[in-house]
Amino acid sequence: MKMTIGQRVRHPKRHEWGLGEVLSLSGDKATINFTDGGIKTIDVSLVPLTPVEVSQKVPFRVDMVALERFCRQFISDMENKRSGYNDGGMAENVLKEMKARGHLTKKTEKRLLDWCYTNGNVCQAGVDLARQICRTIYGHLLPDPDSAKR
Repeated sequence: MKMTIGQRVRHPKRHEWGLGEVLSLSGDKATINFTDGGIKTIDVSLVPLTPVEVSQKVPFRVDMVALERFCRQFISDMENKRSGYNDGGMAENVLKEMKARGHLTKKTEKRLLDWCYTNGNVCQAGVDLARQICRTIYGHLLPDPDSAKR
């Protein structure tokens, strides 16, 4: 079966996981967000998933433990990197907003994406962590909103 990102599927033996949505594909590995089973990576050459025709999107569940770990690491690594700047503030806001609202404001999302697409070796650890934070919240790295300007 040829799968595509966004396709809805079911696991043939794990009905309790519910409906799944394909998040990413890499060779024979598919990362699937299941409504009741969470995110699973499955070797589709060994487990033939069943395609499902539905119109509703599978709700994405954020792993708050992983998000907190990545944000705390970002804060620790970046808060005193540049004199006079609290670069760790972005991750502080991400964590605060996700805990309070379950989503980011546009302003905080923009700050996160600015970090995801920052160039330069000095901040590479921060860029890598920002990308992990983005993947944890959205399931994938969002596109650079400023790509036309760069």
